[in-house]
Parts: sequence; structure tokens; C-alpha cells
Amino acid sequence: MKSNKQRREEIMQLRLKRAARALEPHPRGEVVSPTMPHRRYVDKAFTCIDCGVQQVWTAKQQLWWYEIAKGNPYTAAVRCRPCRKLHAEQLKAMQSHPGANKLGEEVAWLKSLKSEPSDPAKINRLNAALDGRHDSVRKVAVDAIAQWQRPQDEPRLRALVDRPFRGYSNPLHEAAARALLPLLRHPHDEAWVLEQFAMNHNAARPFMEFARAMPDAALHRALMLEAENSDQRRLHNLCMMMEHIARPLPANVVYKLENSNERHLRAYSKRYKAEED
Repeated sequence: MKSNKQRREEIMQLRLKRAARALEPHPRGEVVSPTMPHRRYVDKAFTCIDCGVQQVWTAKQQLWWYEIAKGNPYTAAVRCRPCRKLHAEQLKAMQSHPGANKLGEEVAWLKSLKSEPSDPAKINRLNAALDGRHDSVRKVAVDAIAQWQRPQDEPRLRALVDRPFRGYSNPLHEAAARALLPLLRHPHDEAWVLEQFAMNHNAARPFMEFARAMPDAALHRALMLEAENSDQRRLHNLCMMMEHIARPLPANVVYKLENSNERHLRAYSKRYKAEED
């Protein structure tokens, strides 16, 4: 009868073989798929950076990390389980000293805020977190003030939403947009929301519910204004917004799209004409 250690070693060898097979090219899949298949949830072999032992990050573990634990999509496994446990114990021991984990303590305090603070010291601490230089702490502070929906927070939230960022998305920007959404009012804030969609459609996605409640006149006016200008990117962003909120484009805008120099804008005109037919 095999011992548990021998059985674990056999399982590890089987996982390594399965990870190697998963990386082999599959002719039938390459013919059917126009692009390379997404390999996030394929068993991956890696070498532990601490002990140097070869391990396997299974597809099931990746699924838990990315979709349940909401881990960073740009991270990957680098340590085996024993080394990961030892690293966590060492990190906990280092952070047990007073003042060694100030950011973690600040985040824990912000998450504990359930009601609006009345103590001046707590108010100053919250404002300092909102104006700090660490976006991770600022994001938690924004989540804290979002539950109170205070009108006095609107200028600060607008400033965070207007702040440019790199990449497809930004957690602080998304948190500020979600916190700002209940404070927006029709028709006073419609022009500002449409400007957010025109600048960056992906960043303005939290305002999609507000855009659905806009009247057709306001939407068509913004579309015609961008159609008259030469910035095709802004017009494309507004067209994507109209598609997501399931609103038709006005006929004069469709005519502008048909005569555009941009291929993706001409594709929108064909799509809307097909829907009308």
C-alpha cells in the first residue's frame, strides 16, 4: 500500500503531464478558432521561487483565484503551498510590530465605518485618506462615503472621475463613479455624463443606467454635435453608448456615419440600417 507522500508525488507527476499536454497545439481547435484559445484556465507548470520545486497551478485553482477570490488578473502562482504558508507566517510576524502595517490598519478602519463620523478627529482621518497618495486606500475611502450619499461629496467624486488614468479600467475611478451615480440628477447632469461617454466609453460604464433614462432629444443633440466635429473617436464612443442602452441613431447621424472615413463608423451605419429593415 502506498503512503500518502508517494500518492501525492504521483498526483503531482500526473498534473505535470496534463499541464504539458494542455500546451500542445490542437489542429482541430486551431482551424475552428480564428485566434489562439484563451489559456487562463489551463493547468500551468511553474517552479517555486523559494524552494525550486516544480509545481502545477491547476485550472480549478486559477478559477477560484480569478473569479471567486477576485485576484489581480495579472498575477500568477509563484510559490508552492508549504512555501506560501511559510511566507504568510513571516509576513504576519513582520506586520505584528506597531506601525509596521499602517496601510492595512487604515484600510481596516475605513471598512469598519458604517455610519457618518461626527468626531472631528475621525472626519480629518477620513479626509486624509480621500486625499492620500495611495489609490488602494483612497478606493476604500470612496466606498465608505458612497454608503452615505452626501451631496457635499459630489465635487470630490467628480474630480476623481475626471482624473485621467492609463489602461482599460481603474478601481478608484470605478468606485468614484458608482458613488457619484445616486447623486446625479436629470437634466442638470446629462451634459456632463455624455461628455464622460464621449471621452472614454469604457470608463463611463457605471453611468449606463443614468444614460438609459435620458430623453432622445438630449442624446440626439450630443450625437449631432459630435458628428459635425472632426473627432471620430468621440462619435464612436457615443455610438457604442447608444448600442448598449438600446437606442436607435437618428437618420442624419446614420448618414454621417455612411460617409465617414473610419471603417468602424461605417459598420455602425450598416448595422442600424439592417435593424430598420
